[in-house]
Amino acid sequence: MSNRFFTFGLSVAIVSASFITTAKEFVASYDGFYDRMKIVNKGEYNQAKVGFYLKEMSSGENCSLSEGHIITEKQEFPLNFSEQMELLLPFDEKLDKDKAMVVAYTKNPKHECQLVMQIEAFIDKKEFIAKSELFDTFTELNDLIDDLSGFVLRTVFGFLIPDMVGVTLLFDQPVSLLSKSDNSIKCVGTRCTIVINSDWDSSTEILSFSVAPSKVIPYIKK
Repeated sequence: MSNRFFTFGLSVAIVSASFITTAKEFVASYDGFYDRMKIVNKGEYNQAKVGFYLKEMSSGENCSLSEGHIITEKQEFPLNFSEQMELLLPFDEKLDKDKAMVVAYTKNPKHECQLVMQIEAFIDKKEFIAKSELFDTFTELNDLIDDLSGFVLRTVFGFLIPDMVGVTLLFDQPVSLLSKSDNSIKCVGTRCTIVINSDWDSSTEILSFSVAPSKVIPYIKK
């Protein structure tokens, strides 16, 4: 059990070992997805969310999907997914009560895929980002981590969960920081890690990047 909590703390991605497949077909109960989406909806987050992905275990790359379905005893619906292979599940109480199952088909049956529930946020795709805007995103992501981990996990197993110290910006291509900055911002390849402090809340400073970020994930300093 403790290893699972430790994985959550380091990567801020909940890896479900119960849902690992080496076959072409991936099957999981809808209720696990619904429970996480319910927490997000209750928190009324503007940016933060939980993204659901199937990732190849050895490489960490997204598993390519061909199609999928959401199935109950009496009905069947198509499972939508994005170009990044994120499972786009509806938030539907009836599907939860009807004990729906989520079925996805991978293109490569040799890939060993696992379900990853990633805490993330989307921001406007622009090269210029205010520090105050990143502070708001940081706050939402941190609040969502607290909501998902729960009071008991924080108090009893809190020593296993390192603190979130900032955000990581993900880009679709290699990026460079164009504006001046101290050591709080480091860009390597297609990501920039940013350490954020309380001063950013009211800062008017603008950060400039060579390309626009595609999404934001928590930065957990190991």
